[in-house]
Amino acid sequence: LGDTLRAPGGGKVSASDLAGRVVGLYFSASWCGPCKHFTPQLIRTYCQVKLAEGKPWEVVLVSSDRTAADFDKYADSMPWPAAHYHQERLAGLAQRLGVSSLPSLVLVDASGKVLTVEGRDRITDDPLGLRFPWSQQALDAPALDAPAADQAQAAEQPHTAA
Repeated sequence: LGDTLRAPGGGKVSASDLAGRVVGLYFSASWCGPCKHFTPQLIRTYCQVKLAEGKPWEVVLVSSDRTAADFDKYADSMPWPAAHYHQERLAGLAQRLGVSSLPSLVLVDASGKVLTVEGRDRITDDPLGLRFPWSQQALDAPALDAPAADQAQAAEQPHTAA
C-alpha cells in the first residue's frame, strides 16, 4: 500500500495509522455496477462499526479506476483512506490476494494475517457488525444482541407466518 495513503478529501495519512486495526482492503472502481450497489452498504457498516461503536477497523480503497481523475473523484466519495493511484502495483496486490472480481473486500487482522477474502459476503450477512471482525472464530460464536434501537425497529416490521 505504501508509506502513506490518500486521506478522504485528498490529503495524506500515514499507513502506520492502520496498526492495531482490522483492515478491509476494498477493491472497487467508479465504473463498476456491483460496486455502486455494495459501496453504500459498506459505508453504513463502516460508520456503525468504526464511528458509532469505536471498534478498531479501517477500510482502504484499492481502486481499479482507469484514470487518476476518476480515482480522485471516487476516493472523495468515501469516508476512508485510499491507496494512492498506481494501477500496476495495485493490480499486483489484487493478484497476490486472489482478488478476481469487483467489488471485493479482503479483511486483514492487526498482525497482517488475511481473515477472509470474502469480506463482501461477511458485510452483507452482518451489516451491523455484530460479528466484527468477521473471522471464522467470530462467525462461530453466538450472535450478539442487536442494539436496542435496531431491535425496536425490527419489532415494528410486520411479521408473516412461514
